[in-house]
Amino acid sequence: MSYLRKKNKIVELHFDAAHYLSEEFGKCMSLHGHRWHVKNLTYEQTKVIDFNLISKVIENFDHCLIVPEKHVEFWLKVKEMASELNLPFTFKLKPIPNELTTVEAIAEALKKELENLGISNVHFELYEGDNYCTIV
Repeated sequence: MSYLRKKNKIVELHFDAAHYLSEEFGKCMSLHGHRWHVKNLTYEQTKVIDFNLISKVIENFDHCLIVPEKHVEFWLKVKEMASELNLPFTFKLKPIPNELTTVEAIAEALKKELENLGISNVHFELYEGDNYCTIV
């Protein structure tokens, strides 16, 4: 039995998330946020993929603090301390398997999650704000 491959395109999705970089990136080492734009997302499928599943992957990055996996323990302690002090401060962590949370690393993590849905040949542009972009 053969399956027809169908090429699909989503013009734009977006999410809002915070991240930080290392000292070598200057002012970007401070915790800061962006509106991230996923543009021109193309993919192939051999089975029907519900668009809502793709949208859900993007939503998993929305209103999160994107951190390297090795920093998760630290951020969980920060969250716990804030709770113990009754501070109105909370956040949702989104760990990625990279040393840095650059736009390139975030794009690769997003691509991997999309591929885990069973779609293949995923390509898109990820914009950090309005200007800086990487293509995967």
